[in-house]
Amino acid sequence: MSGAVVRMASVPILGLALWRIGGGGASARAIWPGLILLATIGLLLVQRIPLSPDVWTRLPGRDVAADVYRAAAIPLPWLPVSLTPHETWDAALGLLPAAAMFCAALTLNLRARWTLALVVVLMAVAAIGLGMLQVLGGEGSPLRFYAFTNRDSAVGFFANRNHQAALLVCAIPFAAAIAAAIPSEPGPRSLFRAMAVLAFALIIVVGIGVTRSRAGVLLLGPVFIGAVLITLRGRLFRSSGRRDWAPVAAISAAVVLGVVLVATFSLTPLANRFQSPLAEDARAVFTPTTIHAGTQFAPFGSGVGSFVPVYQTFERPETVTSFYANHAHNDYVEVWLEAGWAGVALIGIFALWWAVASTRILLSPDTPDGALALAGAVAVGALLAHSVVDYPLRTPALSTLFALGCALMVPAARGKRSGGLRRR
Repeated sequence: MSGAVVRMASVPILGLALWRIGGGGASARAIWPGLILLATIGLLLVQRIPLSPDVWTRLPGRDVAADVYRAAAIPLPWLPVSLTPHETWDAALGLLPAAAMFCAALTLNLRARWTLALVVVLMAVAAIGLGMLQVLGGEGSPLRFYAFTNRDSAVGFFANRNHQAALLVCAIPFAAAIAAAIPSEPGPRSLFRAMAVLAFALIIVVGIGVTRSRAGVLLLGPVFIGAVLITLRGRLFRSSGRRDWAPVAAISAAVVLGVVLVATFSLTPLANRFQSPLAEDARAVFTPTTIHAGTQFAPFGSGVGSFVPVYQTFERPETVTSFYANHAHNDYVEVWLEAGWAGVALIGIFALWWAVASTRILLSPDTPDGALALAGAVAVGALLAHSVVDYPLRTPALSTLFALGCALMVPAARGKRSGGLRRR
């Protein structure tokens, strides 16, 4: 029910954003990510086009479906590429919130973009507070909003501790960008910036430790490096100019203090998560089975949203686990199964755009929107890396955050920058 409300609410926002884009309210550099979004939507719609029996029965992996109709003496109907067309349509509708955020953020001025970054940071802080209350309330805490959840961990607004950790990790670069926007002249404001960065980074480290998410802990290092680059961006590649090391020192101190606190209060349960044998992790079974299933449906895939029934047909008695396989816990191999070569190609094109745009942002002159753009690039990179071991982008909140990061990587439209924050 809540998902339907979010989708309906995103429709007028998307319509208004598209109207503004049509009136020249977006940068020309939005063309490539925009085309990738359109191609993704188009792929989902194409998978639902009915095909004649002479066509779909020739597609790889459709033998079982055809045999069922023949055994029941039912004439072969027209069927689409997707084995689960209703789930594919649901996946297409699930793109509405992310598409609305991407298109809307493209049309915003710099001040509005900074406001959205601040909202991400505040939501992360709220999620940490909620997670702490969940841990204090125990496994039966009424503050856990889902029946099926990680009851031994802080999950915040999510059902999955890894998704909570992903939100917290993505908030780090946005906080670094906000801190970098504060003038660095000696004085109270510079001290306030250093202390704010230290406090927030410390809260994030402790918050991720309480989630007991291995992926969140492993992503902390690369994301903190990205935060340092954000605070020093534009000065690393120039031989002259004073460098402000206060945010870097604050981040480093916060990491050390956070590690000490986590080691003091959450070391045992977190260490147990890392010490569990990889062979006992369901991902060790899900990934190879999904890859094998994908080869049977290549090059067209089995249809977006068809993972559960398709995976069950490829399970063998020796690979059946006690875990319910709702996803492959590796979004790349799941896309390979559901979308085939076209899905893999879209991932490759997007990764190329992200790498090129991130490099351009990192090497660009030191401007207020440049720091925010690099924060978006770091957040997108963190979610891409997290997708190797989980499915963060299949949740509306994180897919919307991903879309925001992509939009921030695109410069604000010409004439939309006057509301930006002032830099020294």
